[in-house]
Amino acid sequence: MGKRNLRKLAVAVSGCFLIACSGDSTDPGVAPANPCLPTEDCTPTNEGPSTTVTGVLRVLFRLPVGGVVPVSTARITVVRQDDGTVSFDSTIAIAAQSDSIDLSLTIAVLSVSDTLLLNLVLTAPAGDTVFVGGPIPAIANTGGSSSTPAIEIPLDYVGAGSNARAVTILNPDTVLTPRDTLLLEAAALDSLGQPIVGTPIFWMSLDSTVLRVPDVGVGRVFSTGTSGDGLIVAELLTGPADTVLITVP
Repeated sequence: MGKRNLRKLAVAVSGCFLIACSGDSTDPGVAPANPCLPTEDCTPTNEGPSTTVTGVLRVLFRLPVGGVVPVSTARITVVRQDDGTVSFDSTIAIAAQSDSIDLSLTIAVLSVSDTLLLNLVLTAPAGDTVFVGGPIPAIANTGGSSSTPAIEIPLDYVGAGSNARAVTILNPDTVLTPRDTLLLEAAALDSLGQPIVGTPIFWMSLDSTVLRVPDVGVGRVFSTGTSGDGLIVAELLTGPADTVLITVP
């Protein structure tokens, strides 16, 4: 065999080895096909979108009676507990004098056991935040049932006077003649005993057979005409309260 033929044979054999190395191999010493280059991103990627199911959340929250704290809007947000993904975010208008809101929300969830966190922010007509609620954990109803139990969100007052430490009724104990009226006043106080202007105060009678308070936002007391002693309470949304004794002879 001449030198020229030997060269052709060597090239052919060498080409055969190159083809074999580019295929799959179980030999641990052989590099896999199409190895990841240093400049390439080798992180596996998810193929296709995650499968979601539709669920329903029924949300309930109660507002202070009497419209003492006006509320005009409520922003409801729902996030997934696992990763903080926002599943729902919407703001609704609230009619004046509403005492409770009951809503059914349609939510996309990743599974029937997907835990969600409900959050609520209520604002006054002027735009100030007055109540907040949550986070409250919940699981959406994905079973298609027409009856979805309500998840109540307790509200915390964060408006004017939410930092008050006490409330004091400015009127002393007194006597009220039958079928007469009396206007009481009270002040919310901070930790230094200074009044906080604009703090909502609720009024109530502990014995409505003797004394009545028709408007919970105003300290106006009416005597029913029945004789006896009655206590009138002034209370803040955050809990502090004070009482005054009124005697009807």
